[in-house]
Amino acid sequence: NTAYSTRLTSSMEVQLADCYKSLINQDKLEVELPPVQVQLGEVDCGVFAIAFAYDLAAGNDPSNVRYDQSKMREHLTNCLA
Repeated sequence: NTAYSTRLTSSMEVQLADCYKSLINQDKLEVELPPVQVQLGEVDCGVFAIAFAYDLAAGNDPSNVRYDQSKMREHLTNCLA
């Protein structure tokens, strides 16, 4: 999404609760929304999701990472080639 939000939509709450129902303690699921870089435009959400997932898997905090959005698609293509 192009706008950072500090709140989950009700649809997101339902989906997360369904995915993590076995981990919910006393009917409450705590979700942290870190302040990450916001994409420009509406077409790079997948590229950003992959970048965030990679950084998390690599032990990096996506809150502390700045991506060059103009180069992200080409970089991903090169990584997958």
